[in-house]
Amino acid sequence: MTETVYLRRPPDWEEHEKPSLPGSPSMPHHEPWVRACYGLVAVLVSLTGGLGNALLMANLPTIQGQLGLTPAEAAWLSGAYVTFNVTANLLIYKFRQQFGMRLFAEIGLGIYALLTLLHLVLGSYGSLVLLRAASGLAAAVCTSLGTLYMLQSMPRKHVLKMLVVGVGLSQLATPLAWILSPGLLDHGQWQNLYLFEAGLALLSFAAVVVLKLPPGVHIKAFERLDFATMALLIPGAGLLVAVLVQGYVRWWFNAPELAWMLIGAIVLISAGLYIEHHRRHPLLHTRWFTQSATVRFVIGAILLRFLTAEQSYGVIGLLRTLGMTPDQMQPLFVVILLGTIVGILGSALTFGLENLGKQLLAALLLLGWAPCWTFTAPAWTGPPISS
Repeated sequence: MTETVYLRRPPDWEEHEKPSLPGSPSMPHHEPWVRACYGLVAVLVSLTGGLGNALLMANLPTIQGQLGLTPAEAAWLSGAYVTFNVTANLLIYKFRQQFGMRLFAEIGLGIYALLTLLHLVLGSYGSLVLLRAASGLAAAVCTSLGTLYMLQSMPRKHVLKMLVVGVGLSQLATPLAWILSPGLLDHGQWQNLYLFEAGLALLSFAAVVVLKLPPGVHIKAFERLDFATMALLIPGAGLLVAVLVQGYVRWWFNAPELAWMLIGAIVLISAGLYIEHHRRHPLLHTRWFTQSATVRFVIGAILLRFLTAEQSYGVIGLLRTLGMTPDQMQPLFVVILLGTIVGILGSALTFGLENLGKQLLAALLLLGWAPCWTFTAPAWTGPPISS
């Protein structure tokens, strides 16, 4: 075991104020109005991280048509988002330990806000790709940041409940995007979407700068091999994402470069994982992923993700294929939004180690009951059509 090197001398915190991990903020006492402000910033930051990409996905056909993009060009937009969203987490873990989450949040949100304003000026396909990449980075930042701000909104004894709320807030972005999109596009074109996105980014950046997280413990975390690993894994993940998003819209026999991208992704990712597997202080703990408990958790998480993806992706694709527009799908997403809010609050109020099994069973029962109720409910024929 190597000795922990503190970059700053930790303050003399009370026992209940100490941060749980290096890089996490401390938990000092706050006045009620300050706690309320932390909660509001948590909501703002969490929605900012999710709404950017959600608005794009909800209005992708409109944006694609107005910019004259081919399906392959439109696919690069989601590819840029996913690449930076996935790989940013490699950097966040040790960055927050050494420099703190506040600095990373200010950098990520600052870049995001700057690029939203740049796209409003340029309005080009290139600036949109850069904006989607920055949106992926900001989403990774805001997911952690919103949870950390929410933890400050209540005393430490409620930390598990606030953890559930903080993680759940980002799930509100997709239904909100579908509810807000028709109103944003009613009195303008695509510029309204990016004006809204730029406003959220600037508000979040200002909120994070004005109301900072309490200080934590900063230790020396980065090593030279970290940068070698990132130099392999980040482009490797980018190539893999490119193959996945382009392979969906391009025929493999007409795009042999996809095969070379896949080969490059396998080589780079394999080399990065090999380095991580033989390090004493890795970015990715590869041995942890081979434990049976971890494998069971991953399989369960994947199955639950498939079950819950229906409301955000499966039903949207079906309704779009049937010719429905975002304004026609607003009532559906109002129901989804209300259900998500009720689910978050119910989970937070009943959360506890003794209730985890009961919550999981209740979730599975609800997921199973919903399609059964849909098939047995009487069909709605809609209002009568006037002649």
